[in-house]
Amino acid sequence: PDELFEAYTGWWKRRYGLDMSRNDMAYSIGVMPSISSMIRCMTDVGDEILIQSPVYHVFYYVIEDNERKVLENELVYENGEYRIDFDDLDEKLSRVGMMILCNPQNPVGKIWSKEELGQIGELCKKHDVILISDEIHCDFVYPGFEHTMLPVLAEEYLDHIIVCTAPSKSFNLAGLQLSNIFIPDDKLREAFQKELMRIPYDESGTLALVAGK
Repeated sequence: PDELFEAYTGWWKRRYGLDMSRNDMAYSIGVMPSISSMIRCMTDVGDEILIQSPVYHVFYYVIEDNERKVLENELVYENGEYRIDFDDLDEKLSRVGMMILCNPQNPVGKIWSKEELGQIGELCKKHDVILISDEIHCDFVYPGFEHTMLPVLAEEYLDHIIVCTAPSKSFNLAGLQLSNIFIPDDKLREAFQKELMRIPYDESGTLALVAGK
């Protein structure tokens, strides 16, 4: 319904400066089922998919359960915080077709800077890698820090970027099963929506739609 679309787009625009068109958005029952569908329709069995450990453990399961292989770009812990080894990331992105980013990072709580996100986007563009950004925790940022949605940074990344969001964390609505997926590239969005149609639980219920708006 229009009210749900307007609620979503208004929220992301006011808080993070992201403009979404209705055509760029897809809906599903959750972020992880969505990522699972993307893995199936955008990679092949046996492919490596890059994640940055330590990270949410379900990332491992969703890759391995779909018969793909995990490739880790391990975060470096020093001086009390985590950072990205960009040389290692550059080398490993040359071997994969997909990267799953956690932004903000769960469980280490890292808020990636605009500079860090820009480097990630540039490397994914360089190596023609699809970048899935799980931003479900974006509203849980402490004062003094700012969350940046990756598509805001540069238009040249948009044909490689998918952003996964949901009201489930911010508003405690996980049980209602609703997520909204931002996919600006037409081919990627069509492939994702086609894959969703192959599973018997691709649509959210009426209560989820009402709560979401």
